[in-house]
Amino acid sequence: MSRPVSGPEVRPARLRTLVPRALVLVVLAGGTWAFVIHDKAVRLSVDGRQRTLHTFAGGVDELLAREGVRLGPHDAVSPPVGIGRPLVHGDEVAVRRGRPLELTVDDRRRPEWTTEDTVGEALRELGVDTAGAHLSVPPWTEVPLHGLALRVRTERTVTVVADGRRLVLRTTAGTVREAVAEAGVELRERDTTSLPPDGFPRGGSVIRVERAGDARAAGEAGPFPA
Repeated sequence: MSRPVSGPEVRPARLRTLVPRALVLVVLAGGTWAFVIHDKAVRLSVDGRQRTLHTFAGGVDELLAREGVRLGPHDAVSPPVGIGRPLVHGDEVAVRRGRPLELTVDDRRRPEWTTEDTVGEALRELGVDTAGAHLSVPPWTEVPLHGLALRVRTERTVTVVADGRRLVLRTTAGTVREAVAEAGVELRERDTTSLPPDGFPRGGSVIRVERAGDARAAGEAGPFPA
């Protein structure tokens, strides 16, 4: 006749079953805790296009690499990459692409790069004074990623001497001929100017108009055909 299994003999079998289950629960709990610690929500903005994402990236450079964002030499990132600061929950990372500008200010060409979106913002970033200036495109024009050719003519003071009058004017004229016309002086056939008529009138320039047939002042530089 078989003998009933007593209580003390049952406990080891139950323990052999419960211990592995407990270990599984501990491992799962630890994994969940690690997931919660390392997972973080951050906001990524590339040229103003924002999205919120969850990431395990430790820093800005790792985040950008995971998201396939490659940086060029003229791009700007905030916070900067490579500073050793870890990403934390709620961080905002902004990437602004560099855009080439073929910039001409008055008669001087100066290639530049900007990370700003519009012409007006780019000129402010580059320190170009646009008060009263003439721009080849409106200041709200978007600067595309492939770049833009931009001409700026600043407001300047020039003096036009003609017909016994001395006229001082503020102008954004691109040529001497335009400045003379703005002064209300009409250049007739065979009239001449002391500066090349198609040249750029710099600030402080004095433009003398010589009427055809008038005697030239002694020692005055020879005029150019109008």
